[in-house]
Amino acid sequence: MEQLRSYFEETIDSIFYDIIDYARSGDMSSWLREKGESDLADKVDSIDENLGDSEYFSRLSALMTGKETASDSFEKPDFSKCFQVEEARLEESSGGMKV
Repeated sequence: MEQLRSYFEETIDSIFYDIIDYARSGDMSSWLREKGESDLADKVDSIDENLGDSEYFSRLSALMTGKETASDSFEKPDFSKCFQVEEARLEESSGGMKV
């Protein structure tokens, strides 16, 4: 565990993409669970897969080094709470149905 944490503290460029691939594949969280770090594994799993490599690594690094802050949010937003549908119509056209 300490060796894994040291990779984030030293920021070793030669294994940057290996670490990202290891985390995104789920192998890192599986290993963490084997080591009894289930809470940390859950947090690693909750990092948005669609982030760019640098942002993904930054969030992963914050988790692994214990430097995450209250402003770090790893939950995906619920977009259904962002929109309200007031009126919907269904129209049929030659291309199919439109809402």
